Amino acid sequence: MKNVQKGFNLIELMIVVAIIGILAAVAIPAYSDYTKKAKATELVQAASGLKAAIEICMSDFPDAYATQCVAGSNGIPTNLGTLSAQTATALTGSKVVAAKTVSAGVQGTNGPVITIDATTDLKNKAATAALTYVLTPVAGSAGIGWTASGTCVSDNFCKQ
Repeated sequence: MKNVQKGFNLIELMIVVAIIGILAAVAIPAYSDYTKKAKATELVQAASGLKAAIEICMSDFPDAYATQCVAGSNGIPTNLGTLSAQTATALTGSKVVAAKTVSAGVQGTNGPVITIDATTDLKNKAATAALTYVLTPVAGSAGIGWTASGTCVSDNFCKQ
């Protein structure tokens, strides 16, 4: 009579565990980067309302947008939130965005600059080195374009 094997031997089980370990070692860092980039998209989305307000203001005041298109005037919201090295508190309804600011630009070169600050650094979770997303408008003959910069772009969490 023939003996039929029932189950797996120890070596076969160890091979399966090793394969699962290798796959996990590759998948976990990729998943971690994916979640960090997903959180950073909140910074990009936080700038969309400010972009629209600045574009309207710059088209309303084409000869004086550097002085007219500032936070708290001509349809541009006031600066929102605070971000300091010691405490970073998120804006209401946001776990990532700490502050939205609009600073005056220079007439003829660029308009008001949008800065979105994150509550934590998405690379290492240190609140003292938060990511920053900076948008600078560029007025041209075809309309207003935007140039993205800041640590969010340089660290490849936000697209330029």
